[in-house]
Amino acid sequence: FLMGGTMSPFNREIEAVDEDDAREKMLSLIGSEHRCKRNKIMVENIVEIPLDEVEDPLIRARIEGV
Repeated sequence: FLMGGTMSPFNREIEAVDEDDAREKMLSLIGSEHRCKRNKIMVENIVEIPLDEVEDPLIRARIEGV
């Protein structure tokens, strides 16, 4: 995303139903956390990761049903 005139790369794990849902959540989260407008956020790709590669403990717990 564009912050202060420079592009800041980012990776984020989120829980979503499909790619459109994931993109919407990403735009919403980055926009609210960094006060960045949606047209300044570039999502290059969305990748589904296997459960054993999930690093976020909250997402892992929700997926595993714990």
